[in-house]
Amino acid sequence: AEKYYGRALNVYKSTLGPGHINVSKTLHNMGVIYCNNNDLDVAMRCLEKSLNIRQAELGQNDESVADTLCWIGRILRERGAYQDALSKLRTAHDIKVTLLGDDHLEVAESLQN
Repeated sequence: AEKYYGRALNVYKSTLGPGHINVSKTLHNMGVIYCNNNDLDVAMRCLEKSLNIRQAELGQNDESVADTLCWIGRILRERGAYQDALSKLRTAHDIKVTLLGDDHLEVAESLQN
């Protein structure tokens, strides 16, 4: 999967530009794969790049921004950076509450992080 995401990333960057939302989506997906393979340094680089694009293109209060913040928080927690992890996870939760309301399933799931 990494090989195909890498190819897609190159195509999106060259045809749409490095700040396009499709670049961000691909970087996010690559970050998740690397995280699941316990390659946390590469995962963090991908997710931080994705977050920067998402915030620039979609604003601070977008559900996809919250998703990326959540994954970054998981990596920080895994590394033992608990305060930074908590900050990212709280921000992600707050975004979801704002967008979806207190009683939404995704808000409940964000509480488990």
